[in-house]
Amino acid sequence: MESFIVIVGIIQFFVLIIFFQIAGNIEAIRIRFTSKNPETWLKKYQKSISLRRDSEALYHLQEFVWESLQRKKSKAKYDSLKSEYESAFTSLGAVFPIYPFND
Repeated sequence: MESFIVIVGIIQFFVLIIFFQIAGNIEAIRIRFTSKNPETWLKKYQKSISLRRDSEALYHLQEFVWESLQRKKSKAKYDSLKSEYESAFTSLGAVFPIYPFND
């Protein structure tokens, strides 16, 4: 009987370790999916602007533009993003990125 309790305890210990490993992987997957969403970066940009964190705002805006272009790789999308956000890049002390894809 005592050996049975020891075996069950060891199994529960391994199950607990595996549970935390899986939970960590789920968190990493969630972060990866949310970082691929351009709207998430735009919200972070707007938050950084309202908190007057220019370096963070620039980073978030760059990521927003990049993820938007990765989602739709067209010159028209690039031109619309450039016309809308080029002034924001300039006000943050940067230049709008060049078109990263070959036509």
